[in-house]
Amino acid sequence: MEDDATIQHERAVSDLARLRAALAASEPRPRVVWKDVAPQHFANAPSGDFGGISGYKRRCGPVGDAVAAKARNLVADRVLLSGRAPVAAVARTWDRDSAAWDHHLGGGDCTHFCNPS
Repeated sequence: MEDDATIQHERAVSDLARLRAALAASEPRPRVVWKDVAPQHFANAPSGDFGGISGYKRRCGPVGDAVAAKARNLVADRVLLSGRAPVAAVARTWDRDSAAWDHHLGGGDCTHFCNPS
């Protein structure tokens, strides 16, 4: 049986592949600026990812495992920067955002308040 992380990874790859196909089929071809997927800073996991409600502690902390934490961006890069999607530029914000673990506005919600707009 697959674990939740594997299922989420497969869904992300599938979603990005569908996005790439839709962009490639569009006429005129749009120019896309892709922004890095924001890091999460949940203190209960080395990658900072939300580990499920059972491990949720409502506090943020620095990312301990940057390789695991960047996994979503590696998938996005592989799918969207393959040359088949009209990605004009990538806003590389992950390193800056990763260091800002203590700047959340949501009182421990490390998913929805990483990049206030």
